[in-house]
Amino acid sequence: MTAPPRIIRKHKLPQYLGLGKTKVQELIDQGQLAVFPLTEGGRAKGALEDDIIALQQRLRERATAPKVDASAAPPAKPRIKRCHLEKSR
Repeated sequence: MTAPPRIIRKHKLPQYLGLGKTKVQELIDQGQLAVFPLTEGGRAKGALEDDIIALQQRLRERATAPKVDASAAPPAKPRIKRCHLEKSR
């Protein structure tokens, strides 16, 4: 018999992920982590532990991926500053 999925409450996610509350909220807003209400009509939210582990693995893979050499990229075009002309009265 398999164990039921474990649910981690939203306010505990920074502790599990090792990130700040703002970064956790950004991940939720970007759709990288799904949270859901724990009770119908309730305010408490949670995420499945399996989803948290999958997110941690994706973040780890992204952090250990080989970096692209910036010197190989073509130079960026210089930005042109626009002058603001005063309206004559």
